Amino acid sequence: MQGSTRVNVRAEKFLKERLKNSAYGNEEDIKTMLDYFDKFTKPVFKDSNETSYIKFGSMGCNDPKAKIRRGQLQLSGAEMASFFRPALDSIVATVQRQRQAAESHPIKNVFLVGGFAASPWLYNGLQTTLQARGMTLCRPDTHTSKAVSEGAVSFYLDRFVSARVIRTTYGVACNHDYEPNDPEHAARALWKFVRPSGRVVLPNGFSPILTKGTRVREHQEISSSFCREAQARQKKKLNNISTSITCYKGRLSDPQWMDVESEMFTPLCTIHADTSKVARTPRAGSQGNYYVQAFNVVLQCGLTEMKAQISWTEDGQEKRGPATIVYDDELEEYH
Repeated sequence: MQGSTRVNVRAEKFLKERLKNSAYGNEEDIKTMLDYFDKFTKPVFKDSNETSYIKFGSMGCNDPKAKIRRGQLQLSGAEMASFFRPALDSIVATVQRQRQAAESHPIKNVFLVGGFAASPWLYNGLQTTLQARGMTLCRPDTHTSKAVSEGAVSFYLDRFVSARVIRTTYGVACNHDYEPNDPEHAARALWKFVRPSGRVVLPNGFSPILTKGTRVREHQEISSSFCREAQARQKKKLNNISTSITCYKGRLSDPQWMDVESEMFTPLCTIHADTSKVARTPRAGSQGNYYVQAFNVVLQCGLTEMKAQISWTEDGQEKRGPATIVYDDELEEYH
């Protein structure tokens, strides 16, 4: 929070300190000074080498120690700049953070909008600082004072957001079929085990469903198919499905193993569904009879949130389990 009002807060603190031993340090005079400062002194300040003034009283108001002469309080350019400097530094730091987060899409242009954009000192300071960092500062000529509120109302009425870019990879933990000739598999051979079908698999696998950088539209659905196996004597295990959606926040474009950069995998939600009525296919395997159950994990990309569900086919029709709402703050909107 480093907008125009914070400049006023710093100015008020400064005035109270300077005038604490002055006859003009009372609440009424300081309020009058701050009103003038906000309306006249602050908007025209542009040069740290020039003196600024706050008018507040009659010609007879004088206090040399407080730099008050003939009803005007004098402020040096350095003092005025101290009110603005934290705002400028904060804006520059924020731009730098956004620039670093943009990664492969370098930021070259910065737009300054809102009422504070009209400040000559702020604009000149930002222009010089950002230009030194290879960025161009632009300021629309008109209609900047209500940019935020107008943008919010416009978004609500017209829904200009057409797509989002996913900034985190979402997926589920899984078992990978063991392939002895694959170096990654061979290195994990110690943990292989046999499924009821006779398949040899490795744990700690990861199956991406929605990958980082994917553009999705409102209400678009992304799904991925999975299956479960259970021996005949344990078929009750197939009466319920419980699947966790996991976020991967690392730099790999196609993460396959959760034991690589394990700290980058974070549980997002768990989806539960009653699948007692879902058909299970009996089969014969190397360890006896077993059952197979197929299902899909579905991610629904909403306007401001994401939902996750499990779907399956029952009597030829698609069925879905209760949705678990996932609030996600890492979706970047594109207009």
